[in-house]
Formats: sequence, structure tokens, C-alpha cells
Amino acid sequence: MELKKLEAEIREHFGQYGKITSVKIDKNPKFPRPFGYLCFDNHADAQKAIDAVNNKDVFNNGQSLFCDFHKTKGERIREW
Repeated sequence: MELKKLEAEIREHFGQYGKITSVKIDKNPKFPRPFGYLCFDNHADAQKAIDAVNNKDVFNNGQSLFCDFHKTKGERIREW
């Protein structure tokens, strides 16, 4: 999928949870699918989005999304 189109779809879908201040999508050839970062205007809206879409196939393409707050590598390791 073209990145501009993907960004528009992300803004449309996630926008229902609150005001999005930025979207960054990275299509790294090392990974089979793109990944991205969304910034919401406030923490509560970001939490609503995470609760609503994490591990769900929101784009009906057979792939579930992983959604969480940004964490450092150290934070992720401690959670394991």
C-alpha cells in the first residue's frame, strides 16, 4: 500500500479516538510490513485508541495491529 494512502487511512481510523498531532510511517525493507508512530493531543485519547485497536485487524487485511505507548528498549526488556 502506498505510504500516503496508508497515512490517510490511519488518520481517518485513529482520528475517531482523538486529535492526532503527527503520524510517522516507516517502511523498512528488513520488515515484512510497515510500522508507524502516532501522537495524540493527550494521553487519554491515546489510551482509548490503544484499548480499541490493539491486536485487532482494523484494516480488514488479515493482519492485527500492535498498539502501545512508546517505550525505551530497557522498558521493553523489563516487561518481558
